[in-house]
Amino acid sequence: MINDFKVLTVITILLFKKIDYQLLTPFYRKIKQAIMRQLFILLTLLLCINIQAREITILAKIKNPTVSEINFSFTIDALIEENKLTIANLNERNEAYFILDFQGSNIVTVNYNDYYFDIFIENENRIEFTFDTKDIINSLKFSGETATNNNAFAKYRKQFESSKKIEKFNKGYLSCNLLAKDVADAKSKELKDYEEDITASFKEKMNYAQSLNTISSGFKIYLNRKISYGTGISRLAYFIVNEAKMTPYDIEKAEIRHEFKTKNKQENDALTHTDYTNFWISYIYFNYLRKEYKDPNPGFGFYEIGNKELKSETRDWTLSKLLINAKKENYIAIANQKFDSFKENISHEKYINKVAKYYDGIIQLSDEDAAPEFLLKDKNGKIRSLSEFQGQIVYISYWATWCKPCLMGFRKTIAVRNQMKDIGVVLLNICLDEQESTWYNTMGRIPMPGVNLYAGNDEELKLNYDLSKLPAYYIIDKEGNFAYLPEGSRDILAEFRKMVRE
Repeated sequence: MINDFKVLTVITILLFKKIDYQLLTPFYRKIKQAIMRQLFILLTLLLCINIQAREITILAKIKNPTVSEINFSFTIDALIEENKLTIANLNERNEAYFILDFQGSNIVTVNYNDYYFDIFIENENRIEFTFDTKDIINSLKFSGETATNNNAFAKYRKQFESSKKIEKFNKGYLSCNLLAKDVADAKSKELKDYEEDITASFKEKMNYAQSLNTISSGFKIYLNRKISYGTGISRLAYFIVNEAKMTPYDIEKAEIRHEFKTKNKQENDALTHTDYTNFWISYIYFNYLRKEYKDPNPGFGFYEIGNKELKSETRDWTLSKLLINAKKENYIAIANQKFDSFKENISHEKYINKVAKYYDGIIQLSDEDAAPEFLLKDKNGKIRSLSEFQGQIVYISYWATWCKPCLMGFRKTIAVRNQMKDIGVVLLNICLDEQESTWYNTMGRIPMPGVNLYAGNDEELKLNYDLSKLPAYYIIDKEGNFAYLPEGSRDILAEFRKMVRE
């Protein structure tokens, strides 16, 4: 089904491209541009859908059970930390038999009574395994389609990862996850001894990987990346753990000695691999220890390092992660300063959309151009136009009752909106609900300061303002053109106040 949609989308794009651009009026040129943009976004999303998204039958047999349930989890989107958890109950035969709606990329993590292990997913439709709770690490065995890869994976874990306990080191709105064993060794050992141990461990792991002749090529790639990037993280851990005593000279020597950036290639198809993204986040942390990057707020230093040291989609993903995490910690100043340059330098539009959406539209995406006119009625039935507000700064919020992020956005930004209104910004809240009664009722229970207008199913308005997704927000300047919050802004209200006074 997904492949059929891909083919249909490509055909539609090709047909639209054949329409003679010069024969269209400016209005219809704009419509064509909007449609083409949405079609390319749709195609990108379809291409990003993992072909492994499917139902997988799981059969787990447990000897000497200590609890009656077993958990299965996987990551759907690591950027926004979207995960899915499935809890399966054991039957009277101490088995868990169910269908897993798998949408992840390669790895499912199993948790039984706080004992964790990973399953590698490739083309399997059915996974069977058994273990004895008295000795899970030695008794875990896979059978059926998944046996070869996952028995090799279980042996790797037993030999090299008897403990996967991690410690988070959070700075600059990016967290690097370090193995607890590496943290303890970094604190207790000299650098020379520590690195010799890491090198010896790397050789043992690679020898094991190379001895596996019957595993699939997909698992071989996964395991090699796990070993390579995992080793890189372990090497970087020493400097991160001992940050207080590291000098820029120590960092420079380590970079020359290990060639972190050149030996660890930036592979955009590895973005679903946690060791890959964790390595580059750790590498940014490592670079931050240089004096030239020190900043009262590490987020700005981390952003500059990521923008300079990374490239292509790896850079886009990492910078997006930083901006989204900053928003989670209620620090939006970094986005106010960096978002314009982020938009200009980013090579994958999907990340721009994800970041902007996460900031509840305080950052907007519109092109610098004249904002299209509209005529809409207010709650008293009076017809209002955009042009009547010319000479004032206008902040437009497009919303609908069925859009939960829209309603949440109003609730979360009520204080900011009231302050914007007080300094002279015109707030236009435009509803796209099909029923006017729904609009009226919602206005009565959700605080929406400003002028409330009803658009209903206005197709021309949707095309003119690219309202394929909600919520959508736009800033209009005094001349009636789309506007941006300027780069370098750390105070939204101060920038709006400046726009009002100019």
